[in-house]
Amino acid sequence: MICEHCGSKVVDGGHICTVCGMSLGPEQPRPRQMAKVIPFRAKKRIAERPSAKIRRRSSPAVWWIVLIVAIALVAPYLLPLAR
Repeated sequence: MICEHCGSKVVDGGHICTVCGMSLGPEQPRPRQMAKVIPFRAKKRIAERPSAKIRRRSSPAVWWIVLIVAIALVAPYLLPLAR
């Protein structure tokens, strides 16, 4: 038997060519299985508690960092004026 796709010799009774891997004849189609369908369910939102809206206070360390960065940005412009 000869493969229709690549022309190589194939063992009689084989269904797949050993050289190119293509099928050699009409195969019996496999029965199709129904796909499993999962319905979409929206997530339930948790009701916001009144305590969740309370703003957190920033730690003093954050304000010190902001102050140091602000001084570092402004100081180069103010120092030449002092001379």
